[in-house]
Amino acid sequence: MPYLGVRHISGIKKWEPYAKARYIAHMVNGGYSMSEVQTIIADRSNSARKFYLCYKMAEQVNNENDFYYDFNKNEFSYLLLSVGQNSIKEFLGIPQKYNEVNYDSPVPVSNSANLKLFFSWLYGDSKNEKVLKDSRDITNFLTHVVSEPLSLNHLRETRDLQGAYERSGGEEQLLNSYISKANINLEKSLQFIHRHKGSEVIEAELKKCKDTLDVIFKILLP
Repeated sequence: MPYLGVRHISGIKKWEPYAKARYIAHMVNGGYSMSEVQTIIADRSNSARKFYLCYKMAEQVNNENDFYYDFNKNEFSYLLLSVGQNSIKEFLGIPQKYNEVNYDSPVPVSNSANLKLFFSWLYGDSKNEKVLKDSRDITNFLTHVVSEPLSLNHLRETRDLQGAYERSGGEEQLLNSYISKANINLEKSLQFIHRHKGSEVIEAELKKCKDTLDVIFKILLP
C-alpha cells in the first residue's frame, strides 16, 4: 500500500492539487482500480475520480497539441472547478457522471477543438493570454457563456469573456443592456451639462446621439 502518499493526501501534509492528481494517476497506472484508490485514500465523495479526470484531460490536451501546459506552475484548481460545472462538461462532451467517463480519452475526438480552446481560456497558450482573471470567472461567467451560442461565438472570436457573458442572455437582453447603459450615462450628464453650453465638442457628440436615436426610432417605429 502506498502509505506515504496516503498520509499526504489524508491531511498530514497538504498537497497541491496537481501533485495529488498525479499521485492518484500513479496508483491507477500501477494497477490499482479506481475503487481501490478511493478506499486507500478514504475518498467518499468521488474526488479521486474528479482529480484523475482532470489529470487525464491535461494529458490528452498535451498529447494532442504542440503547446505544453505545465501544471506545476499553473492553476490546476481551475480545471478541478470547471469539471464540476455541468455546462462545461457538456461543452467538452464529458459525461455528467464520473463513473461513465472514458478515462483513456475523457474528451471525445469530436470535441478536441473545444478542449484545446477551453484550456487556452483557462491558462492561455503560446499566442494568447488566459481569459480568466480569477477562479470566480468560471462560475460567474464561463459556465453561462459555453451554453449560449451567441456568447460562445463571441468568446471564440474575441476572447472577451465579459463581452461574451453580456450576450449570454440572448440578443434582446444584450440590446436592452446597451440602451439602458446609454440612458444611464445621459442621465448622469444632466448634473453638469449646463456648465458646458456653447461647447462645440459637446454639441458634436450630442448630435451623434440624436442621429443614432433618429435611426433607432426609424427602425422601430417606421
